[in-house]
Order: sequence, then C-alpha cells, then structure tokens
Amino acid sequence: MSLTKRMDSIVRELAGISASNRAVLVSLYVSSLSPAYVLFLALKELLELPEESLRIALMFGFLGVVFTTVMMVYLISSTSRLAESLHEYGSTLARLVWERTGVRLEALEVATLEFERGFKTYMEWYPLAILAGILSLISYNTLFYAVVLFELYSALNSFFLAQVKVSISSIENYAEIVEESVTQKIGARRVGLRLGISVSDELIALGPLLLGSLTPIACFKELAVLEEFVDRFRSFHVEVKYLLTK
Repeated sequence: MSLTKRMDSIVRELAGISASNRAVLVSLYVSSLSPAYVLFLALKELLELPEESLRIALMFGFLGVVFTTVMMVYLISSTSRLAESLHEYGSTLARLVWERTGVRLEALEVATLEFERGFKTYMEWYPLAILAGILSLISYNTLFYAVVLFELYSALNSFFLAQVKVSISSIENYAEIVEESVTQKIGARRVGLRLGISVSDELIALGPLLLGSLTPIACFKELAVLEEFVDRFRSFHVEVKYLLTK
C-alpha cells in the first residue's frame, strides 16, 4: 500500500469517533439513571417504601451504571485509537514528505518518538471503576455501603475523565507540531488542530459530589471535543494530500 493510501485509510478509520451518533445519545440519556438506586435506597429508609420499589430502583440503577460504563469505555478507547492513528499518520507523513520533496521533517520525527513513549490513558485500570459500580449495586439494602461504593465508582470515573482531558491535550500538542512542520516545509494551509476548547475541571470534579450525575455529561462533552478534532484533522489531510500529489 502506498503512503498516500495508508494516510487515507487512517483518516477513514477515525470516522467512527463521534458524539452525535444514536448509540452515544441513547447512552447519555439512560446513564442519567445511575444514581437512582442510591436515591431510592435513601428514600426507602426515610419513607418506608415497599420492597418492590427498591427492586425497580435497582433495575434503573443497573441500567444507568451499564450505560455510563459503556460511554466511558467508548471515550477512553476512542482517545487511545485517535492517538495511535495520529502517531502513525505523523510518521507516514514525514516519510511521504521526504519521498516527494527530499525534505526531512526533523522536528516531527522527534515529536513522533516522544509522543509514542509518553502517551497514556490508563485504560487497563478502568475495570476497577466497573467493579466498584457493580459492588455498589449488589450492596442490596445497605445504604452506607451502596453510597460509599457508588461514590468510589463516580470518583474513579472522574479520574479517568481527567486523564482523558490530559490525553486530548497531548494529542493536540502533537497535532500542532504536525501542522507546524508541514506548514513550514510545504506551505500547507493552517486549519487549527489545537481546538482551544475543553471540558471544565469543575464539571469533571463535581461528578462524585452529585452521585455521578454529571459524569455522562462530561463524557459526552469530551467525545464532542474528539469529534471536532477529527473533523479538522480530515480537512488538514485533504490540504496535505493535495499539496503532495498535485
């Protein structure tokens, strides 16, 4: 496969990263049910609600935790996939520029190596959050343990959301070097791969304080940032491809 076709393939593979597809929107709405079990458990203690209402609340809480977890896994995996694709794209682009123009993008080559070594999402640790969410639901009829474990689940989600925010910043830093290198060497038009938008730290931090109710919103907003980046990156690729193949 030629270098140009491989770059085309990398960009096409990123099309699946989206915050506006139906599955993500459904997950956003259903995940808002996550705190239902803990809230109903508290009300049961106060209002002496029947056992049947608790079973219904448990079902809603289970659905909320499942869909919140699905959104988080999709966000973390999408961030990792974007980083891997961007790293391969930068490496391939440097080789293509050298092949077509005889010019070495030395700054890009160094940045590519550093990006590969330094990028982390800690996705392998996310099962800890899943375990905390499950344990909070099976702490049946014990308000204290349900609240503590659910808060742990929410806190872990906030940690991973914060890590994704850092990862997106690393992606933008690397993409800016890619864009700067190509702009200087072959005169590509800037599209602005550094977005200048991000999810607020307050929104991420408040998740555990409100029984995780803000976690799906923060997750959705970070997915929207990734989607915007992919759209701009696609425009950048069109510009680069035109200059190197005309």
